[in-house]
Amino acid sequence: MADVGELAFTEADITRQALVHSSALTYLMVAYARECGQSPEHVAEFAGRVFTKGWARHVDQDALGIIRSIALILVSIGGEIVSLTGDSLEAEVRASGVVTEEEASFFGITRDEADRFCNVFVPMAASLGYVFTWRRAGNDLVYTVRRAAF
Repeated sequence: MADVGELAFTEADITRQALVHSSALTYLMVAYARECGQSPEHVAEFAGRVFTKGWARHVDQDALGIIRSIALILVSIGGEIVSLTGDSLEAEVRASGVVTEEEASFFGITRDEADRFCNVFVPMAASLGYVFTWRRAGNDLVYTVRRAAF
């Protein structure tokens, strides 16, 4: 029987493993949607609706605050922030290292399919009175939040 003391993990070990698992969830959800005959947008919209309840804590944040929260999510799944700009009405974050062809391929999907999971932020932003859009710029993803016109 192994000694439990041999199972001492460093904080770095735990963080690295958590990052791997959290980044895999996007790919896994898109792969599952494909297997069930659904689109990446379908599963992103579902996840976005579920997560919307948690975004109520952002109700007093402006566009820059919301995009900073999205930037934190991107970093927590292995992305690297290239730039972050904006003001209270519109803000943008550009990230690299998120949604890669190699990782998508591991799950049997394309990068394009995985990219479309970015729509997960649409219902969350809408619940706060913002419009979320994304686009690919080379190997980077660019996420934008702007105040909705009423």
